[in-house]
Amino acid sequence: MIALKGSDHMRNYVSKALEWFSTRDNVTYAIAIAAFVMSVYNFVVNIIQHRQHIEVELSGIFRPTNVKGASDVVNLKILNCSYSPVIISRITISSSLGNGDYGSYRRKLLQIDLNAKGSSVSCEQWFSDRLPVRIDGKSFADILIVPSDSTIRIPTGEKLTVKLYSSKKLITKKITVTSISAYKLLSQCRAPEN
Repeated sequence: MIALKGSDHMRNYVSKALEWFSTRDNVTYAIAIAAFVMSVYNFVVNIIQHRQHIEVELSGIFRPTNVKGASDVVNLKILNCSYSPVIISRITISSSLGNGDYGSYRRKLLQIDLNAKGSSVSCEQWFSDRLPVRIDGKSFADILIVPSDSTIRIPTGEKLTVKLYSSKKLITKKITVTSISAYKLLSQCRAPEN
């Protein structure tokens, strides 16, 4: 008996819905509501997909010893957590020792010559990266950058202000320097360019 009452109730509901949709104005109204809901959904999805979300990690800082005119090398990992690509055109780093532009030039950072029995077998070289750099959506760039001048301005244990000038907006991050590595360790963070 209960099952019959439930099915009668459902039949009654369906017949009322069909009766409501039999009127042309009601169908137009339902289509307009569906179109509005779809446009709001598409608008929200578009905002989410084109919203810029960039994370910056300081992978390491390398400092030369007894090399005249050499400067610190900054190893940054820039993660593009958004769906759309982004172009980083300029990076500035500020500390208590001053601020400067990084990534304006490509420089040779390290060269290791491998010798066997007095003759050169191979030569491995590492170079800094030059901006701009394009980072696709949901991807990252692992870059080695040097300042435009040869000034050392990164002290240990201090918070740096890193500014990334992107194609969409200025991104400012505070990053603490925990340690500074020797130049020779550059060979462990990237394969050589021959």
